[in-house]
Amino acid sequence: MLRPKKVPKEDKPFTRRSRPTPQATRLLFTSSMAGVLLIIVLAVVFIPRGLDWEGRQAPRVTLQFVPSPVPVDPYPAVINVTSVSAAVPLSRFEAEILRDGTPLVNRTALASLPGFTDTDGNGLLSQGDYVGVSVSTGRSYVFVLYHLPSSARIAHFRFP
Repeated sequence: MLRPKKVPKEDKPFTRRSRPTPQATRLLFTSSMAGVLLIIVLAVVFIPRGLDWEGRQAPRVTLQFVPSPVPVDPYPAVINVTSVSAAVPLSRFEAEILRDGTPLVNRTALASLPGFTDTDGNGLLSQGDYVGVSVSTGRSYVFVLYHLPSSARIAHFRFP
């Protein structure tokens, strides 16, 4: 024999018979405060880092060293700009050249660096611009490029 189907009764709203235990209340409060503390720590770490550039990222610059075909000591060489991620005026760059760890050319504006040539003459750092240098064999040189106003080092290039 078949039983008649039970018709579901209307669900009663949940009512708690007693309060949660003090341990559960403490655990809920502690874990909530830990989450708030984590958000505050992340804000302290990442917000100043985001404001560091104020929406102006330094461009990515790729350099290439091209030595003279006849290495007579000292021999002329060229540091070519092979790529730049954004068109930025030359006035926003400074450069220095170090020889064996001591400054050969102190930090100065890139446009006034001895041997710098803006090939297209547009006043922007672009592909094809270069710096002519005189290199001695047996020495190590470093070309460092800085982006202003943050003075961020955007290129650190060892040659030869």
